[in-house]
Amino acid sequence: MSELGELVAAMVNFDKTEKCDFKPDQHKWKCNLEGKSETLGNYLGNKPEASSESELSKTNWPSQAHHLIPHLTLIAHAVAVWLKTDKKIYHDTKYNVDHKNNGMWMPYASSLPEWASGSEPQKRALMFKIMGLANIQMHQGKHSGSNTYGIAIKPYKARVIDYLDKINNHAISHYAGPGACKDCNNKKFSNKYPPTENTVRYVDKASSLLEKDITACRIFVSRIAAEFAMAGGFK
Repeated sequence: MSELGELVAAMVNFDKTEKCDFKPDQHKWKCNLEGKSETLGNYLGNKPEASSESELSKTNWPSQAHHLIPHLTLIAHAVAVWLKTDKKIYHDTKYNVDHKNNGMWMPYASSLPEWASGSEPQKRALMFKIMGLANIQMHQGKHSGSNTYGIAIKPYKARVIDYLDKINNHAISHYAGPGACKDCNNKKFSNKYPPTENTVRYVDKASSLLEKDITACRIFVSRIAAEFAMAGGFK
């Protein structure tokens, strides 16, 4: 099953097994779509670190907290209206773009003193060395919305949008399509729908699938990571 198919199957399963329920007096749900790397890092914990090349190992390397679903991509996507109160739902969900479910530690090299003093070939070799030790893509450079680097199945942000599109289409169908959820429609208020915990589960599932995509080198967070993969670097 493809990862997109896995997401669809998960949404269908959640709809069958998890009741749509919303109790604001008990849950006090609040949605956070304003991503901050420091906050994500606090949720992730156990930050890998290294302050020089001599300290590098499989578990020690300079790291940054990476949002699997970039917050700006999420805010700009139509699915955001099913997460945070606006035109579609009358209260926030409890989705948090900075939660550990949407993050992973990834290595970078520019904080090392060897980076500052190195030539371009030396910087490239240093990044390759770090990726070889960590076996994780380099979090250095832009996350492309249009470049597959000749190896990815989709540009990074395009893959994110694929997942979010599936969730948005599912939400539209869930609330207003044929066989729309009676529980949600019975709780409509001022022509808006109740938020559901299931929507949060779907977005978290998309994050987990993006992490699998990164690990399997189906998508790349940076050009240098794609070049390392093409050189046979990831095991």
